[in-house]
This record gives sequence, structure tokens and C-alpha cells, in this order.
Amino acid sequence: GIGAQSKRGKFNVHMGCHPRYGFGASCTFHPENCKGRKGDKNWRELEECCPFGLLHVTEDSIEWEREKCTNCLSCLGSMVRRGIVELSEENFQATNAAIADACLATVKVVGKDKVAFINLAIDVTRGCDCVPFSDVPILPNLGVFASYDPVAIDKACLDRSMEAVGVHGSTAEEMDVLDAGKRKFERCSIMMAGLSEEIQINTGEIIGLGTRQYELVPVAEKERAEDKLYEVTEESTKPKYYALTMFPYTSGDLHIGHWYNYVPPDVRARFKRMQGYNVLHPMGFDAFGLPAENAAIKQSVHPSTWTMQNIDNMRRQLRSIGAIYDWSREVVTCLPDYYKWTQWFFLKLYEAGLAYRGRAPVNWCPRCQTVLANEQVVGGGFCERCGAAVSQRDLEQWFFRITKYADELMEHNGIDWPERIKVMQRNWVGKSVGTEISFALD
Repeated sequence: GIGAQSKRGKFNVHMGCHPRYGFGASCTFHPENCKGRKGDKNWRELEECCPFGLLHVTEDSIEWEREKCTNCLSCLGSMVRRGIVELSEENFQATNAAIADACLATVKVVGKDKVAFINLAIDVTRGCDCVPFSDVPILPNLGVFASYDPVAIDKACLDRSMEAVGVHGSTAEEMDVLDAGKRKFERCSIMMAGLSEEIQINTGEIIGLGTRQYELVPVAEKERAEDKLYEVTEESTKPKYYALTMFPYTSGDLHIGHWYNYVPPDVRARFKRMQGYNVLHPMGFDAFGLPAENAAIKQSVHPSTWTMQNIDNMRRQLRSIGAIYDWSREVVTCLPDYYKWTQWFFLKLYEAGLAYRGRAPVNWCPRCQTVLANEQVVGGGFCERCGAAVSQRDLEQWFFRITKYADELMEHNGIDWPERIKVMQRNWVGKSVGTEISFALD
């Protein structure tokens, strides 16, 4: 429900402007908890998080022009995380109840028969999407839940979270709720702040949003796989449609960001299938590269063992969402039956004079022992992966003679691309015209 709210509605849901429960009315300001410019290396984040410029970080503390505050909540994550602002228990209680109320409003406007709910109980951490930092998941992935009843689906997720064993090294261990049978969200969630984790459920049931009663019906992935429902053949007389989604890196478990990436293409693939197309929708695993190798080294596991274990788990996770992948077409980029073709392509380019060796300056990470693209150098000269200082090196390396096709790449003849993509292509090619002049120096 909250995701469908207007900007004003979302502010109301978060109790930002409420005269009693709102952020400005109920929070307690603790400027003494701010380390100031001397002690907080990210102090600029504090000043810049207020769009109205009402926060001023001094050498040792912080000043807030509270009387001018519009309760927009832009500073909430940064201030609460540092202990500079403390929200009242009433604020959290009212906010959780308001979320259920907002959900009912959405259902009434759209129509109950047109609304369904999906809970992605994956990568579950103590914060919500309002919090500008990541954290260790407090639970193992519980799966994807779907229902027409938002109260029932939330109740099911909470029950499963209580039955699960928490993740070591997370807030669940810190708050002593690792064991099965202990309520994780009441102790760990920023939104709960020690309150009952069933506030939204109780409110939803009282206002007629839904019921706490539910029955879990597992999706029969095994039967679908045995039926080979989504496998396709080249012999079909139907028009062909190829749906390729970016393969995941095998450096860890899949998380909720992956579902944001994979669900929309799957929806489109299903739509084209309903239109009568012979849809080829494969899946694979991008298993080469330093992220996977470095993760394996960190875990003291051989990279091959680590990679294949991750692939097995990712395959299980991907099957759990019920996407229409043709698993008979699965590829794993670190296996010879895949990379022999990339080697074949390279040899063809080399034979045609399009691959050659030359020297050029590159960004070098001493810790990862690899070359970095400009986009991978962040924060004024640091590796985005490991944080090490990046230096410039002059190395001999392989190049592709893309310049031979620069004019053709600039023309876009017959390519139906959006104009912004064409501009990106031109900028990437980077063609420039000039004159080289040599001057004699005395």
C-alpha cells in the first residue's frame, strides 16, 4: 500500500507533519551526540541531507533551525543513525498503524478485485528503504510470498521469520534473538523500535483490510521442471522472441535487488508467450572475474568450490520465484563449454587484425591486482570494491580496433533506438576531428 501513495500521502504515512506524533513534534534533539567536523568524516552528508539547509555542522556539534523545519524527513536516516535525533515510541506506533491505513485507502481506490500483494522476504535487514545504509541480513532468505490479503501475507512472513534461525554476525545476534521461536522484528527492526511487530497486522484486521488466517501453498517448481513447460525448440512454427536478462555474478547469494532486475523481464516474456510467441528465456551465471575470486579468498575457500556452491544456491533461489526460464539452455561462463566460444571469437578477431597489443595508461588497484575502469574509481581515487588507493600504470595489453568501425557506429542506420541511447553511443565512441601540428622549440 505505501508504495502506491502520493508524495504527500507518504509523508502523512510516516507521520512527518502530525501535530502530536510527527517528526518535528515528537523527536528529541541530541546535538551532543554529533561529533562535528572534527570527529565525523562524513559530516557533509549531515548538512546536505536537509534540502532546505537547516542543518549546520560545527567543529564539535550540530545546529538545527528547528522552527523552520518542514518535517520532510529527508534527514531522518542520517540523524537517527548517529543518535542525534531520537524518535518517540508513539511515533513508531502511529507510523506502523498508518501504513495499514494507507494500504486500505489504496485498495479502496483501485478496487479489491484488482489488487494483489507480493512480499519479497529476501535480504531482510533491520532497516527499511528509507534508511541510506546497508547491513548484514538478520534472517536467511525466506522466499517470495503472494496473496490477495495483505494482512495474511504479513502474518505468514512474520511467522516464518520467527521460526527461522537468525544470521550470525547480524543485529539478530546482537539482540539475542538468533534462536527459532524468538521474534526477530520486534528486537531488530528500526521501524519497530521494541514495539509489537504485529501493529500493522492488528490495525489491518480492525479496519477490515484482511484476516490473519492463511494457508501456505508452495509453488510446485519440481513439477514444472519435470513437465519442461518452458523449454522451447527451434522447430516451432510460432514467431520467435528472445528474452535475455543480465546473468548474476556468483560472488554471493541473490538479494532483493536481483528480483527488481529479473521480475520485469519475466513479466514481458510471459506477455509475449501469451501473445503466441515461441519465447526463449534462458538463464546463466557470470562466474568469471575478481569479485567471485576475492569473495572466495575472504571465505578461505577455493574459488572453484565457492563459485559452484553459489551457483547451486542461486539456481535454487531463481527457481523459487517461478520465472519462465528455459533451464535446458543454462550457461556458466567459467565452464569450457561456454568460454571456448569466447576464445573462438577472440581468435577470429585476431586473425582479422582487429585484436592487437599495445601500451596505454590504466587505473591500477594494488589490492585487487587488476585494472579498473574509470567508473570503478570512486571518491577521488579509490577502488569501489576494496577501497584501496588507485594509481596510474603504463601497461601492455590487448585492444580491439573499434576505431575501424567508428563511423558505422556513429550512423545508427536502420537501428530503432531511443534518441538518448543514440547519444550515449556517440559519447561512448567519442569520435573527434582535429589537426596535429608540430612546433620546433629553441
